[in-house]
Amino acid sequence: MPIRDLRWLSTPRTSLSASIQVRHRGAPIAADVVIDGATAIARLAAPVVAAPGQAAVLYADDRVLAGGWLAH
Repeated sequence: MPIRDLRWLSTPRTSLSASIQVRHRGAPIAADVVIDGATAIARLAAPVVAAPGQAAVLYADDRVLAGGWLAH
């Protein structure tokens, strides 16, 4: 799942394991994330239905690490 316009609320990283939430009330899903500047590729542990343009928020437990928008 590609993520664009990534904004950090923690120290920026080049890779991490996190939970990603793609809908306001969606359940967080475990993912491995590789970051390149303001873009990222997330490999989710489970499939999710999401449309480009939806928000994607990266969490470590209940702490927000970063957020961006799903890319095409």
